Amino acid sequence: MIRIILRLAIVMFIGCSALLLVIHVRPTAALGETLLESPGCERASACFMGIRPGVTTIPQAFALLQQHPWVNYVYTQQYTQITWTWSGAQPAYIDDSFPGTIIQRGYSSVSLIRIQTRFPFGEVWVHIGTPV
Repeated sequence: MIRIILRLAIVMFIGCSALLLVIHVRPTAALGETLLESPGCERASACFMGIRPGVTTIPQAFALLQQHPWVNYVYTQQYTQITWTWSGAQPAYIDDSFPGTIIQRGYSSVSLIRIQTRFPFGEVWVHIGTPV
């Protein structure tokens, strides 16, 4: 009986290990290219659509979004939040059924850029690391 349980445990361990290996070696180049290469941004900077958190102010972000081809309509809420709808020209990885949002918290610059993507969260986390 112990032999059967031991063999079953070994088979389960090998199966789970193989599954984890497949998940980790799956190509994520498309994710890296889309999230880290945005128009108006330098390759190694934390930036999206020309907006850099901690650097770009809310009025600057508003102006950038109004001119961006991915954006349809931009509106502000209490001068600390910008929300926009997508024009249809955005990349396929962006879920256009959810508006984009920029939030300022306590400072004069952008604190948070929020967009809904079609990537699973686990894949993003593995690619860019733990959120701060």
